[in-house]
Amino acid sequence: ILLALGLKFSPYIKRFSLVLFPLSLRFGLGAIVGLLFIQIAGLEGLDASIAFFASVAPIGMNTMTFADMEKLDTEFAASIVSVAIFLAMLLAPLSLHIASGL
Repeated sequence: ILLALGLKFSPYIKRFSLVLFPLSLRFGLGAIVGLLFIQIAGLEGLDASIAFFASVAPIGMNTMTFADMEKLDTEFAASIVSVAIFLAMLLAPLSLHIASGL
């Protein structure tokens, strides 16, 4: 899967404005839903941290696989995955700070 992503990767981001929508859903809405789940389930400590990190994890590589299998726009899927991984590296310290307070 990583090899397939590497073949589709290019520094050019296809339809940047459309890439922001799934990324905001994954990181923004994912964080909100994750925090709600932590509160509802009453998680604390390491359990809460793991649940929060899972809720803000970047979009997975299976996005590329599904896009290719269903004959969708694989370049767009590669753009989403590539930007998500880059943003996840930038947001990891913030996530760590938030999770330490849970």
